[in-house]
Amino acid sequence: MAGWWSFPYASLHTAMDEVRAQPNQDFRGGLDDRFFLSHLPWLSFTGIQHPYTPAYASIPLISTGRSFLQDGREMLPIAVQAHHALVDGVNVARLLEQLADPCRQLAVAWYEELDSTT
Repeated sequence: MAGWWSFPYASLHTAMDEVRAQPNQDFRGGLDDRFFLSHLPWLSFTGIQHPYTPAYASIPLISTGRSFLQDGREMLPIAVQAHHALVDGVNVARLLEQLADPCRQLAVAWYEELDSTT
């Protein structure tokens, strides 16, 4: 399933470098096209609950944690917290489906990079 998540591994690093160089801290204006993303690389979890702030109730919170091996597969914990009036479970399921392939591609590229350095 292709979507806006479909991008090459190198493009992701370029985009991250650009954001780091000029971060957008301006939260004025519409909040319809925003989401909060946090990564906890030192923590693997089965669920996470973020503090509720009414001012940002319409902004989904997406968190990822430390990957782990399960039955020979690399697993990445992903938690999505969103206001149910705005998001249904089917929307979260579609997001996770669209995330699966790019995550696999990143994992393969990472393991290939590790193999080339050893």
